[in-house]
Amino acid sequence: MADNKKYPLEGIKVVDLSTIVAAPTAAELLCTFGADVVKVESMEGDGQRFLEPHFQAPSRDDCNPLYTVQNANKKHISVNLKTPEGKETMMKLLENADIFVTNVRQQGLARLGLDYDTLAEKLPRLIYAHFTGYGPLGPNKDDPGYDSTVFWLRGGMSADWSVSGVPYPFNPTYAFGDTVTASSFFSAILLAVIGREKYGKGTKVETSLYSSAIWCNGQGVVMTQFERKRLNPDPQEIQNPLIGYYFCADERWVNINQVKSYEIDLPRITKVLGIEDDVCSDPRFKTTETLLENKAYRELRCKMEDAFAKKPSTEWKKLFQEISMPFDIAVPTCEVSKDEQAIVNNYVEEVTYPDGTKVVMPVPPMFLSNYDKRELRPTGKMGENTDEILTDLGYSKETIKKMKENNIVK
Repeated sequence: MADNKKYPLEGIKVVDLSTIVAAPTAAELLCTFGADVVKVESMEGDGQRFLEPHFQAPSRDDCNPLYTVQNANKKHISVNLKTPEGKETMMKLLENADIFVTNVRQQGLARLGLDYDTLAEKLPRLIYAHFTGYGPLGPNKDDPGYDSTVFWLRGGMSADWSVSGVPYPFNPTYAFGDTVTASSFFSAILLAVIGREKYGKGTKVETSLYSSAIWCNGQGVVMTQFERKRLNPDPQEIQNPLIGYYFCADERWVNINQVKSYEIDLPRITKVLGIEDDVCSDPRFKTTETLLENKAYRELRCKMEDAFAKKPSTEWKKLFQEISMPFDIAVPTCEVSKDEQAIVNNYVEEVTYPDGTKVVMPVPPMFLSNYDKRELRPTGKMGENTDEILTDLGYSKETIKKMKENNIVK
């Protein structure tokens, strides 16, 4: 290795024919830990490159941080797969690959001769990783799906996390479900790599936004099959006020969560809040049973709300830290990149773009003591590695020039 670093996936070759977020993120995780990833874009480019009008973040060749999150360190080539020459180039890339990552829908892959059955026959050691919105079977198998639709809506979260009476439903952050799902996809691909080492044959790896949503909301999916039919009741109807959200004097929300039992933690929490004498002397609040029998949880919550409203969130956090109570402050996302806890643990990394812009970027949340991962390298323009990739495949300079002139590659 030129840089004397140890990457656990060094030597693994990946062809990434995927767009936007989830599947490219899985390929990015492979790349981060040393895999050689070739990102194949259309001649128009991945839509993730062009988000500036929507998110007010730069989307230029010399500064495109949103695209970098999913595509740092990959080699980029743009290929017109509608041409015979483009299809031939794609097959040459796959012949040298260990893993093929794609989220192109099944009909499109079949038209291109890139469906699993075709490639498995030609390339039996290839690991074929296919990502979908709803899964490969059923009435929705061919439907397009984004995380804002499949993951959040179909998985149950949007409906149950919305606050009753609010006219607009819960609106999740862009690509949140995609990123969560990508970690599962990455794990499944690694399982296939281990399996191939044992048995000598590739396999088809599949996951979907829908399967990930059900898994992530698994506690809720099970819980609502019994008496409880809605995950988030009205705050005044939460039957254990020692768990939940409270609004503080600095207009920030905090969350508290009891550690042991209601009976043990009630005096500890109310002592910090300064209402211990008032609460613990009242028999209605003594046990979980008396709390429910008298519906006294409503009154206890009101007492706790009044107490929390008297001090800022930072003061409450310090007080609850002193008794080792799970507690934290709801911070806006714009503060996360400046959080000392994130910085000292290397959960974020500052990247300088060619135009001089500095951006604090999130990094994959996997850390191995004896192995390295690549530092984030800003992505550039479409087709920035086309000449290098085609040369490695055996194309001459003259052929590459003609392919560009004929709009086969960019």
